[in-house]
Amino acid sequence: MTKHLLVAGPDGSLRDVFALASEAYPGRKVELLHIPSRDYYYFDLEPLAAYPANEWDLCLAVNEFYINDVRRALHERVVSLGYQCVSAISPRAHVDASVALGDNVVIHAGSFVGAGGQIGDLVVLRPNVVLAEEVAVGSYVTLEANVAVREKSKIGNFTTVCANSSLARGTRVGAHCYLNLPQQYSGDIIACTFYSPAFENPVRVLEPAPA
Repeated sequence: MTKHLLVAGPDGSLRDVFALASEAYPGRKVELLHIPSRDYYYFDLEPLAAYPANEWDLCLAVNEFYINDVRRALHERVVSLGYQCVSAISPRAHVDASVALGDNVVIHAGSFVGAGGQIGDLVVLRPNVVLAEEVAVGSYVTLEANVAVREKSKIGNFTTVCANSSLARGTRVGAHCYLNLPQQYSGDIIACTFYSPAFENPVRVLEPAPA
């Protein structure tokens, strides 16, 4: 028997992902649940008790693109409770059949993922993201709207690329990067590179809070 699907998360992206999941799974019961949180990492998971893991799969909606690690923290918590996390891919996106997808990938309308690609766990592709052939995207990555990534590029875990940016062919972006200037990036970008006019502090790798 196919399980029901619960779209759950702590922030403002919840309703958009719920609408996306409802489109992606028209024959499936889909419900929405807000998970209260504080200080990014402290989640109140008591409401999940009404949705047992043997009856419900989860699609996590976490919009903390500045600290993508929040997605990891919530993902690990719910998996430890026995839930399976599933993807939500818009019917109006194109994902080549050869692409290797991780768990709980969220791909919005208008996006294109070319042949031979790899996408890790809990990646978010906003509307109109284009990944050309053989692009490898790590886990817990956010690519904002209209990002274009050329062939054979690689993007490390926990990285964010802001809207209207592009990556030249063969670009290699390290982990924990925050590329928040809309421009073309190329070459090798080392881990924890930080470009942003909006935040003063550089990216830091945070230790997860205790469960």
